[in-house]
Amino acid sequence: GDGTILASADAQGLKFWDLKNGRMIAVLNEKNEGLSGRYPPAGMAFHPAKPLLAVVTPAGDAFRILDLSSLER
Repeated sequence: GDGTILASADAQGLKFWDLKNGRMIAVLNEKNEGLSGRYPPAGMAFHPAKPLLAVVTPAGDAFRILDLSSLER
């Protein structure tokens, strides 16, 4: 990414923060994903040039790519 967004995970889900002003800009509710074995994530990584986030499953055996281009700041 461009270094302006931080992703975090907690009991509520994935949270996205604007590092310029410290505000939370989005929450992706992942509570139901715990039942599918996809939450909490074992790791997350931003694409270096595109608004994409890779999220690794807790077992580390799969991942998904989230498109963050629709996040408003």
